Amino acid sequence: MKALEAHHLRKTYRYQGKVVQAVRDVSLQMAAKEVLAFLGPNGAGKTTTIKMIAGLILPDQGGVKIAGRNPHRDSQALRMVGAVLEGNRNLYWRLTPAENLEYFGVLRGLSVSSGTSARSKKLLERFDLLSKRRTTVQTLSRGMQQSWRSL
Repeated sequence: MKALEAHHLRKTYRYQGKVVQAVRDVSLQMAAKEVLAFLGPNGAGKTTTIKMIAGLILPDQGGVKIAGRNPHRDSQALRMVGAVLEGNRNLYWRLTPAENLEYFGVLRGLSVSSGTSARSKKLLERFDLLSKRRTTVQTLSRGMQQSWRSL
């Protein structure tokens, strides 16, 4: 018996009137005592997949079994799994992405008058966050929160 099985997991969300596929047909298997590093670019669905495996959100399609048990129906299954999620967020949750960029720009020696605003705008455009420049970070998706760290 496999310790963990996920078959054809799918999850979609509605965002600004559009359907966004967060997870598309993810399948994996793990034996007992195996360690899995789940890597991928921002927005690839890693956190959403882990939340489905952990029984925190229901998949739209597909299924999960932990030691043959469904974590969405049997809470005992979750006691058999451990997960470590990267949680290092080097930004201020109550500020907007633009405010965070300007703040950290000043910390690195840039002055507001010398163009942190213009530089922030270019970076927000580059990482497709311009439409979110006035939204507090705490309301952004995890992938969006992590995008700025690529700078």
